[in-house]
This record gives sequence, C-alpha cells and structure tokens, in this order.
Amino acid sequence: MRQSTSTVKFLNVTILFIASLAIGMVVCNGQDLSHRELLSGSPDCSHVIDMIHRYGVNQSCDTSTDGNFVAPSAYGPVFIPACETGDLSIVSVHQVAQADAACGPKFAVVISNCSTRCVENFSLTAVGTLGRIRCFDPCTTVNVEKIHPKESLQVEVTLPIEAFSMGNRNGQIIGFQRLVIVIDSFDEFVETDEANNIKAYRVATLPFLEVTSSVTSEVTETQVSENVTTNETTQTIEQTQQLETTQPLTAQPDASVSDQGATSSTTVEDSSDALQDAWKQLNVESTDADASTAS
Repeated sequence: MRQSTSTVKFLNVTILFIASLAIGMVVCNGQDLSHRELLSGSPDCSHVIDMIHRYGVNQSCDTSTDGNFVAPSAYGPVFIPACETGDLSIVSVHQVAQADAACGPKFAVVISNCSTRCVENFSLTAVGTLGRIRCFDPCTTVNVEKIHPKESLQVEVTLPIEAFSMGNRNGQIIGFQRLVIVIDSFDEFVETDEANNIKAYRVATLPFLEVTSSVTSEVTETQVSENVTTNETTQTIEQTQQLETTQPLTAQPDASVSDQGATSSTTVEDSSDALQDAWKQLNVESTDADASTAS
C-alpha cells in the first residue's frame, strides 16, 4: 500500500515538472508585442478617431508652424529646431480596380516626404465608414518601411471585405460610402503640419487608377531579312518598269522604220529586174543588127 502511494506521488511530481517545462518553452517562444498592438488592442480605428479630435480632417485645423516650436513628450516639452522638422503629406488617393470579387476594396495612396531626412517605419491607416466614424468600422493599417527626402511614394492598402456590407436599407445591403486615410496614424513623428496627414473622401467621387500598359514589339532577324528581301525585290521591279518605260528610246526601230526598209529593198529588186530586161533587149538588138549586116 505504501509502495503504490509513493509511486503515485512520483508520477504526479514528474507530470508537474514536464508541464512546467512545456509552459516555460511556450513563454520563451512567444512573440513580442509592439507598442501599437499594446495600445490599440484589437484592430479598430480608435487611434484614427483620436487623431481626428486632435488635428481635424481635410485641413479643418491649422496646425502648421513656421520656424522652431516646442513639442510635448513623455519627459516634458522638447524644443525642436526648424532644420530638424519635416512634413509627411497625402498627395492623392485613387481606387484600384479589383479583378477578384472575393477581395475588399483597394486604394492607391501617394505620400510625399517634404523633409531633409529619411522617414522609416511609419503607419498608414484606411477606414471605411457608412456615416459617422466608429471604432468598429472596417479598417486596415499598413507599415511603410521607408520614404526618402523629397520623394513621393505610392502605397496600396486594401480594406476588409466587410466594407461592402455595412448597412441594410429596405433589404438592400449597403457598403461603405466614405474613406478616411491617415498617415503616421499613431502620431509618432513630429511634423510642421499635422493636419495634412488626415483626409476623408466620398468613395463615389474617387477616381480610378489608370493603368498604362506599354506594348513593345520585338523584331527578329528573320523579319528583318524578309523585309530587306521584300524591299530589294520591290526596287528591282521598279527598276525593270523604268527600263521598260525607256526602252523605245534606245531599242531597234519600230514598225514604220521596218516598213521603210522593206520598201527600199523592193525598189532595189525592181531596179535590178529593169537592168536585166535592158541587157536582154540590147542583146536582142545586137543580134538583129548582125543578122542584117550578114545579109
């Protein structure tokens, strides 16, 4: 009885030891959370609402500043010199035509970096709304790795497919009607103008991105040789036609000339016949004269 009890205790201790090792390995292999995920929690757009309350939308608040200014921080106010400040701004937003109906709406956002420094790892958030913006509206946040000074960059962002079914009107499903685009959506960088980071658009008025496809035609050596042969044949035919056109100027005499030659030959033959007749007549006359003399 005592031996079985000790065996059970040993098995329990062994199981607890193995479980503690497994839990420790899972904790060590866990992924670190970023401060964005820690602050926002679920993928909602509450940070966008905070940005709108702070800076407005579509330049409704004038937050631009000239020269040096003081920026708040966790350690108190910080003096920022003018040479160190820059500005990220939204240049344009276009819709991108989707070939797959199972995907959400896609947009192309052009961002400009009006600063003297390269800006790295900042966020861009797109929110689709039906009316008033709410924290549970479909949104997507992407990370922009790098944008160089005085450079413009196009970033594509796709909303969740739930953006196509945000309401119901008399049994008809209604999709999102407004689009909110925010760059530096977690307000991590100090800029000279924060208001140009937030823009809202009516989806019906957004133009589609024009895709220009360049068609390049490659000419092979066979095609080139065929074209050269065709050109040479055409030139030969043209030269032959020209020679045929100028032929009467350098060729043998025409039919009229040949007719004249035939007439002259006929005249020569007639004259020779007349001479022969004259000789015959002279011979006859001489014969008659001899005969009369003899008599």
